[in-house]
Amino acid sequence: MEIARTANAGGWASQATCEQWLGLTDWNRDLVMADLMSRLRHPPLSSQLNNARRLELLLAEAEQLRQRMTPAAANTARENYRAALERRPNDHFLRENFAEFLESTRDLKPATVQWQVCELMPHDAFAFYQAGRLLSLQGQWAEAQTALARARTMRPGQAEVWYELGDVHLGTEKFDTALQEYDHARQLDPQNAMYCAAAGNALSKLNRHADAISLYRQAIRLQPEFLEAHFALGAELVAGKEFDEANREFAEAVRLQPGNPRAHFNFGVLLAREGQLDEALRELKATLQLDPGNQQAQEYFNRIEDWKHHQSK
Repeated sequence: MEIARTANAGGWASQATCEQWLGLTDWNRDLVMADLMSRLRHPPLSSQLNNARRLELLLAEAEQLRQRMTPAAANTARENYRAALERRPNDHFLRENFAEFLESTRDLKPATVQWQVCELMPHDAFAFYQAGRLLSLQGQWAEAQTALARARTMRPGQAEVWYELGDVHLGTEKFDTALQEYDHARQLDPQNAMYCAAAGNALSKLNRHADAISLYRQAIRLQPEFLEAHFALGAELVAGKEFDEANREFAEAVRLQPGNPRAHFNFGVLLAREGQLDEALRELKATLQLDPGNQQAQEYFNRIEDWKHHQSK
């Protein structure tokens, strides 16, 4: 591979030049940081004595990194990728980096195109898996299933592939098949809370609510900070009229992510249902502060205030 030289004769290219040619951006670094922090939050690394301090330092570093990830920087990075691909159109590693960048900037369709480099690496299960995953996110179920099935044939022991196939079948309302695939993913990786919660969701769709609650609770035991599992468990408990327990789940979601408007909204609706109107207004007000355009939260807020006003007359 041709290596760019600096202005100094015989000198090596600068780090910035190398990063430009390799397609390495802050968006790629952010993904690596997220993966590293995820590993630190799970056994066996989560039990190490200095784990909390390491996570704290990584979070601070990630925040500094994200401050550099501006729209202008994204445009520059996109042009650098395009220039690099003009030089090396068959470099599948470069295409993978570009795909990760595009997904990070929520540009899913071109990201999928970059992952569809299977003709360059026809035995690379990872490329088929990523293409299938992105196709699934875009609701292209048939194409997603085809790509993921190829990945499964090549890597049948890859839990992530079974999980994504479960998502495809959940999206096409084949809930029994989705449950089987989520359960297979759980067998391959029993410590993964996300797979437990996904299986719980399929069980809920099949009206097996007690089993769904059991799996949501298992997901939370595996990953206590798993916000979506707290939401899902809270919703199941509300449906079963177990309001006290649901209250605790939504309160925990607010505690875990006080900046998440959905956490405040769900908690506020439940508090209103229980007649705790002042507390409900507090949570709905927090929702609107975080998400001023949330019409549903505004309607709930106005309705409760009107009811209180009439009651006070």
